[in-house]
Amino acid sequence: MICLAIDQGTTNLKALLVDESGQILSSASHAMTSTYPHAGWAEQDATQIWASTQAVIAELTREAPAIDVIGIANQRETLVV
Repeated sequence: MICLAIDQGTTNLKALLVDESGQILSSASHAMTSTYPHAGWAEQDATQIWASTQAVIAELTREAPAIDVIGIANQRETLVV
């Protein structure tokens, strides 16, 4: 079983391919741009988040075995309306 793990953070988007034993098969990351309009606020462009996600998935799946599951972590207060 191969898991694609995606972590969308404030400074970058990271992704790993992990096998059933927990071994990391490959990894990729993409820098993210954030703006800080008010103290304690961080904003990101939803289009950039989606494009970055697509880019790391494409990089990891070029020569990867089939992906069985996907896990996603992000900032829990993330919202796109």
